[in-house]
Amino acid sequence: MAPLLFSSTLTPFEGEIENKKLNDSIAELSSSLHKSLKKLIWDDNHIAICVKIPVELPPLGNAGNIDIRPNEPVIIAFDKNNYPSKAPKVFPDRTNFPKNQLAHLYVAKKNRPPGFCLIRGNIDEWFANKQIKDLLTRTSNWLRDAACGELTEDSQQFEPIRLEGYRGEVIYPYDKLHSIVEQNLSFKDKSNFAVIFFENIANDDDPPSFKLLWLVNNTEYSTALTLYVESIKKLLEQKTFKVKKYQIGYLIWSNDNREFSNYDTNLPSDWNTLKAFCDGYSIDISGLEEFIAESVNFFHEIPVITAIRRTKPIIGFSGKLEFINYYIELSDDDKTGKAINNIPVFFQSHSEPLTSEKAALISGTPIHLHNASVVGCGALGSKVIMHFIRNGVKDLTIFDNDYLSPHNLVRHALLPEYEGMNKATALRNAAKSMFRNEDFPILAIPTSPTFAVNSLEVVLKNGEWLLDFTASENFFNSLVSEHGGEDGIRICSGSISDHGKLGVLYVEGKSRNPRIDDLKLMSYAQYKKVPLISDWLRRESVDNNGNLNLHVGVGCNSETIVLSDDIISTHASYFSQVIKKESQQAQSELGRIFICSVNSDQSISIGTSAIEIQPMLILPCVNDSSWQVRMSQHVLVEMKKEMGLAMPHETGGVFIGSANYKTKTLHVVDLIKAPPDSSANPVCFFRGVQGLSEEIESITNQTGNQLGYIGEWHTHPFGPNGMSGVDRATAKAFKKEFSSLTTPLPVFLTILTPSGILPFVF
Repeated sequence: MAPLLFSSTLTPFEGEIENKKLNDSIAELSSSLHKSLKKLIWDDNHIAICVKIPVELPPLGNAGNIDIRPNEPVIIAFDKNNYPSKAPKVFPDRTNFPKNQLAHLYVAKKNRPPGFCLIRGNIDEWFANKQIKDLLTRTSNWLRDAACGELTEDSQQFEPIRLEGYRGEVIYPYDKLHSIVEQNLSFKDKSNFAVIFFENIANDDDPPSFKLLWLVNNTEYSTALTLYVESIKKLLEQKTFKVKKYQIGYLIWSNDNREFSNYDTNLPSDWNTLKAFCDGYSIDISGLEEFIAESVNFFHEIPVITAIRRTKPIIGFSGKLEFINYYIELSDDDKTGKAINNIPVFFQSHSEPLTSEKAALISGTPIHLHNASVVGCGALGSKVIMHFIRNGVKDLTIFDNDYLSPHNLVRHALLPEYEGMNKATALRNAAKSMFRNEDFPILAIPTSPTFAVNSLEVVLKNGEWLLDFTASENFFNSLVSEHGGEDGIRICSGSISDHGKLGVLYVEGKSRNPRIDDLKLMSYAQYKKVPLISDWLRRESVDNNGNLNLHVGVGCNSETIVLSDDIISTHASYFSQVIKKESQQAQSELGRIFICSVNSDQSISIGTSAIEIQPMLILPCVNDSSWQVRMSQHVLVEMKKEMGLAMPHETGGVFIGSANYKTKTLHVVDLIKAPPDSSANPVCFFRGVQGLSEEIESITNQTGNQLGYIGEWHTHPFGPNGMSGVDRATAKAFKKEFSSLTTPLPVFLTILTPSGILPFVF
């Protein structure tokens, strides 16, 4: 006896198809099958074609005796207007097709068979580079897999029911609901349902979407809760102000442990069919119906979640419970005693709430920022912090005393709802909102710069990371002056300069050597090798009228700073990725300077580079221990080389570097050898001047006044291990000369002897 065909109920299509590509595909299909194809009306927007698909059945019989036949009749429904951008849908044509035994069938729409789920993913994208014959082949393969029992890729897991046509979504952690059912946390004794507090997060004009808040026990379901929700309802009705829409919802399950492997492709569309659906899975819904009918509901849309116990763990989850999510539209008029009228029922999609673990998984690359402090939540800092948070980092302490102003929104990571709030607090609130279903212990300290400086000692002793995005020279100096804990701390300092063209991130070496101030000065010293650094420093010098206080890392807080959000985002993204990589490996003995350059003057170009810096030689001054000399290692190498070449005579020259009176640090990054008019003998050296001022001026110009003459050096190849009388007289003369300068310099004199290097500061 021939099977009954669903297509026999369809009406022939008599009109003209205006879609040429659709006409061509139907003609191609007809030609390949060597038969004329009859067009039928599927719905207002689709036409249907009926074909038979040959299926390669297993030679030893179908798995589980599933009723898949060697020639399966199917219906192909084409979108008349949007084909081929909308892929055809394929449905079984046999009315007795074994739909309740198969995975990968979509839930049937009203008066329609269930559709084949042919592709794991978006079938429209798959069909974009396929022909109609490929669709037939894919359908044949699907039917073959069904006959072989191979529709499910992992035989140890259960494929959930395939749904489409959702109205909104419901957000909850699967494990939370699974725990409620397994522990039988029913609302009252001997019942099979739980009462759950939800928030409707959808816009007023959209279908409801619910987010689980908490499980309600019997004692909490009190008059106080009722009055609270009623007050919210009144506020909403009066449109007094925008408030959160809370709603009571329900989770219902079976009180026995029966497991089900069958699929139901006809999901409920009203209350009566929902009760029948639940009955088919041994779920008694009568108690819940009575409870809902006798309760006060403040909004018409009420979420109801059913739990079906399956034979295997659900794909993607740890438990065997499959949750089907509905909401009902219920008004007071729909309640008749202890029952509910046959009201509409809609099903919803499920989304897991975002967790830090999932954020890290989605991000792909792990980041190991443990016990990290970030100082500075401005334009740059906020974006780097949000990159970390979106990567699942939650062990953060963030500092900032500033408040979010309207003009900050042009470049800040935060959005308008945080206007007027402290930036650190607002970033913390944004993070907690993203990960609201877990403990997210980010700590915000809305501190003044003074407090941040005073708290540095505690941070450095107890933290593992400190990241500075303040663009504050004062804070930078304070950070330099402090010392890390016994095991040290990993410190980075990032800033944007040169009108956004340059982003520089300094990453200290182990035991804070090289330190961030070392790295800053050593970055200036790259002017010989890296033209963009020299160009940058010269431009900064011009912008600041030659002022030695270079405005590196301007905070971008002022309305007058012209700098676009995408430029800041480029640098922030690079810094974030660098810090992420650094966090994945042990701290290096070397310091690193990471540079991101953005040039958008004509064509857009973005470049990055990294420079490694050896630890500095740290030399306390012989005569004044409050001053410290931090010298590049290559400088000492050059001094020793010159001493050897000049022996038995003394030799010398001048140092290139910078002096910081705030931190009482002398940085020596380079040297100049003895000018040609110098004179020397085994006990004395007289430094000449020929070409020296021109060479120093050239260095000063190329570094935008950041590097220049910083002191004198000479050798004592045969001693003494200290200053000679001539040296003291020279120091006294220099002191008198330097005190009259517009920007006074300390008198810095260094002597190299066979037994060591001796720096003096006056």
